[in-house]
Amino acid sequence: MPSEDRQSGLLRRSDRAYLRGEKEYESQQVHYNKRATIRKRIHNAILDFELIELALRDRDRDKIFENADEWLDEEDTDLLSAIEALIGWIYAGLKSQGYDAEAIFENGIERGDGDLGTAADAKIVQTDVSVIVRSRRIEGIQQIKEKIEAGDPVMYRDVINLARNDIRMDLTDVDEVRVFADSSQVKSERHIIEEVFSEFYDKDITVIMERRQ
Repeated sequence: MPSEDRQSGLLRRSDRAYLRGEKEYESQQVHYNKRATIRKRIHNAILDFELIELALRDRDRDKIFENADEWLDEEDTDLLSAIEALIGWIYAGLKSQGYDAEAIFENGIERGDGDLGTAADAKIVQTDVSVIVRSRRIEGIQQIKEKIEAGDPVMYRDVINLARNDIRMDLTDVDEVRVFADSSQVKSERHIIEEVFSEFYDKDITVIMERRQ
């Protein structure tokens, strides 16, 4: 189902259009208000999950996850890909504020596994979970710059992380960049990369998104 045809969830249709860069507002204050509204909605949605876990019946939960890999929209987004994005986003948010994200994920997995065991076996289940995160090092700035100049695709997250860490490349002679998409949200990623080049490098660069084979 095309994402603009999906019913409102945590994000309303206008929110999705805004985050994709398809909806512009003239006033900067409207931009701030829009983002504040989205943040508050996300905050409240996360808080709702204690009630969802407690009160929503198991069969309702299971219906949501039936054929999860077939929930495709026009950008080939499926439920599993969206869940990966959710986990990554929550992990990054926790770590950025100094929380022990691994311990929180371990506790969450233990709660979920306990729910499954209790439902299936009608007995107490003890689960020993250990979450180990192996980080991929960002390529050096020189390697990324050489790839861009040679017309080779670079990783989406490498470009974003360089900008987040205020690491700049000399892209004076670059007019086009090929980027490997990090998710199925290719249109949104292109918009974000274009914003990075426009604001961080003060330059309009043509961005060509590619999918890794």
